[in-house]
Amino acid sequence: MEEKTIDERLFDYFSGNLKEAERRAVEEWIEENAENAKKFQQFRKDFWDIRWGIRGQGIQGSYRQLERRLGVRRWIRRSAWAASILILVGCLFFWQYEKERAGMELLLSEQKTVLPGKARAVLVLSSGKSVKMDSLTQELTELNGTSIQIDKEGCVCYHAATEKDTAILYNTLIVPRGGEFSMTMADGTKVWLNAETELRFPVDFSHCQERTVYLKGEAYFEVEKDQKRPFVVKAGDAAIRVYGTSFDVNHYSADRVEAVLVKGSIGLRLQDQEVQILPGQRVIADRSCSEIKLEEVDVTSYIAWKDGNFVFRNESLESILQKLARWYDMEVVFKNEAAKKCCFSGDMRRYEEINPLLYYFERISEVRFDLKGNCLYVK
Repeated sequence: MEEKTIDERLFDYFSGNLKEAERRAVEEWIEENAENAKKFQQFRKDFWDIRWGIRGQGIQGSYRQLERRLGVRRWIRRSAWAASILILVGCLFFWQYEKERAGMELLLSEQKTVLPGKARAVLVLSSGKSVKMDSLTQELTELNGTSIQIDKEGCVCYHAATEKDTAILYNTLIVPRGGEFSMTMADGTKVWLNAETELRFPVDFSHCQERTVYLKGEAYFEVEKDQKRPFVVKAGDAAIRVYGTSFDVNHYSADRVEAVLVKGSIGLRLQDQEVQILPGQRVIADRSCSEIKLEEVDVTSYIAWKDGNFVFRNESLESILQKLARWYDMEVVFKNEAAKKCCFSGDMRRYEEINPLLYYFERISEVRFDLKGNCLYVK
C-alpha cells in the first residue's frame, strides 16, 4: 500500500469503518514484516492516546497536533480530501468516543473494579487519643486550649489559644492508602495530604522559633508568610526552609526527597549541602549518594493530585501504577517486567473507578491487566 493509503486505512481500521475484507487486508499487511508491525503499533498508540486525551480533556485536537500525531503530514499536502477530514476529525473522535463508550461501559459493568480514594484520615492528639476524621462536624480542644474544628467536608482548622501556655504540643495527621485530606494549621498555613501520608506538627506556633513540621509521604503546602519564623518541612534527613510560598514535597522513599516549587522561594538542605529552588524547578535529594539534583519541570503533573486529577507526561507505567496503588488502595504485581518501562501521557480525574484507566492503557499499548480483588496483575 502507498503511504497515503496506509495512513487512511489505519485510521479507518481503528475507527471501525472498514469492511471485513478490508480489515483482513490491513492485518495481512501488518504481518508482512517487522517495519509494518512497528508502524501499526505506533499508529495505534497515537490514535488511542488522542482519544483518551479528549476523554480526559488533556488534548485539544488542534490541526497541527493531529497532523503530527497521526503521521499524515506528507499526504495532507497532496490531498484536499485529507485536509477536509482533518478539519472534521475532532468531531469524528467525539462521535466515535460516544459510540464506543456505550460498549465500553457495558464491558466494564461486567468486570470487578476498584473504587477511588476519598477524604479520610486519623488525627492523633498530644494526649495520644486518636480521632477518626469523617463527615461529622466536630470541635476538639487540645491541652493548651487550642481549638480544632473539623467541618462536614472533613477539613481541619486550628485556632490558637489565647492562653500563655509555653508548652509545645504536637498532633499527627495520618492519611491511609485510598485517602486524602486537607487542613489549615494554627498559623494559617494550608496543607493538602496525599494518600499514605503522615504529618506531625505543633498545634500552636506562637512559642516556636521555627515553624517545623515532619513529613512522611506527600503534601502540598501554601505557607502563611512570617518573616520572623521560617517554615521548615523535615523529610527524613532533608530540611526545606521557606518563609511564604507554595510547593509540593514527596517523601515516599526513605532515601529520596523531592520538592517542586510553584511560587516563592525555598531552600533544601541535605547534610552539608543546600540549594535554592525557584518556581518551575524540582529538586531531588538522594541520601543514598548524598546528592542533590535540580531541574526545570512543568509543575502541573506534580501538583495535579491536590486538585483531583492525574496528569501523566511520558511517565513510566511503574511510576503511574505506584500512584494508582496508593490512591485505589491496591497491590500491583508485574508479571511482565518489561511493562514497567512503557510510558504514557494523559489527564484523568482521580475520582473515577479504575477500570476506564486500565481500558485505555490497554488500547494504546501491548500491556494487559488482570484485576482480582484488590490485586492488579500486569502482563
